[in-house]
Amino acid sequence: MTDDIWDCALEPFAEHPAAAFIFAQTLFMLKEKIRSGPEGSLLVVQAIEQGIEKLYPYTAAHQAAYNSTCLLSRETCSQNMIRH
Repeated sequence: MTDDIWDCALEPFAEHPAAAFIFAQTLFMLKEKIRSGPEGSLLVVQAIEQGIEKLYPYTAAHQAAYNSTCLLSRETCSQNMIRH
């Protein structure tokens, strides 16, 4: 990853030093797991996948998908009410 990518990803931590510290500790732990060997690397992959899943709800893509789902649900609900 380039410095620009890291700068962009980590900039929100500038206002949150405690969160920055926790994230730095997490990165250090992941690095140590990778260095421990293949089993550690598998654990890191699982941890990254879990992090992606936890982070996704905060993204604009998730919000757009959620809003679309809600819209579709309301339309379906309205159509079912008209039919009955």
